[in-house]
Amino acid sequence: MSHNLPATLRRPAVVVGIVAAAAALVWVVVQATKGEASASAIVPQQQPVHCSFFFEPEQPLELNSVFTGRLVKSVAMEKEINRCIEERSRLLVRLYHVELYVEIIEQARNGTVKPVEKRVELAVCSKDVRPQRSAPRIRCRASDIPLKAFDDPFIGCGLATKQPTDPVEMNTVAVQQGPFPIPLPTGRALIKTIKVEKELFDCDGPVVDLFLFTEIIESGVKGSIRPISKTFEAILCRKGQATMNAGPPVRCMQLPTS
Repeated sequence: MSHNLPATLRRPAVVVGIVAAAAALVWVVVQATKGEASASAIVPQQQPVHCSFFFEPEQPLELNSVFTGRLVKSVAMEKEINRCIEERSRLLVRLYHVELYVEIIEQARNGTVKPVEKRVELAVCSKDVRPQRSAPRIRCRASDIPLKAFDDPFIGCGLATKQPTDPVEMNTVAVQQGPFPIPLPTGRALIKTIKVEKELFDCDGPVVDLFLFTEIIESGVKGSIRPISKTFEAILCRKGQATMNAGPPVRCMQLPTS
C-alpha cells in the first residue's frame, strides 16, 4: 500500500508551514523593536551643553612679593569660574576654575631694581558635578601662556557691568640678601612697593582681564625714604569660551604704558 499523498492534499500543509514561519518572523521583529525601545529609554540621550563665564569670587585678586639673593619676585593671582549647563534641562554638569598667575621677576643692580622676566601661568581645574555622581570628578592642568601680541584683543568688548569687589592689591618688601638689605653704592638699602589693579571686560562670550602694575623703588635719604624710580606694567589676557571637552583658551600680551 502506497503512503504517498496526492498533491492536492499536500498543498494545504505547505501553506500552513509558510504561514507559521511568517508569524514567527513577525514575533521576532516585534520583540527586537521592543528591546530597542526599552534600551533607548534606559540610555539617556546626549543634550547640547553651553559653557560660559559664570562669576568671580568676592575677592578674586591676590598679590605678594618675595626676595632671594638679588632677585625679587612679585606675583598677582586672579580667579574666575565658568559653568557648563545642559540647554534643555538647564542642569549644571561642569564647573571650570580658571586661575591666572602674572609674575614679574626683577634684579637689584646699578642702584635700583629692574625687571628681567615677565610671565603668565594658567591653572584650570574642571569639576564634573552631574547629580548621579557620588563625588565630583576633578581634573587639573597647568600651562605657560606666552606674552605675545595678537590682533584685536578688545574686539567686541565693553567694560563689564560687574567688577571685582576688591580690585586693588599692594605690598612692600625690602630688597635683602639673607638678613641684610642690599645696599646702594652709597650704602642705602632698597625698598620696593608694588600695586596691581584689575578690570574686567565683557566681550559677548569671551572676557578680558586687564592688569595694571605700579611699582615704586625707594631708598633711605637724609633720615627719610624717597622714591628713586617709578614704573608701570600692563598685561592683558583674553579668555575664550570653555566647552565640555576643554577649559577656556587664554591668550596674553603686554600693553605699552607710555
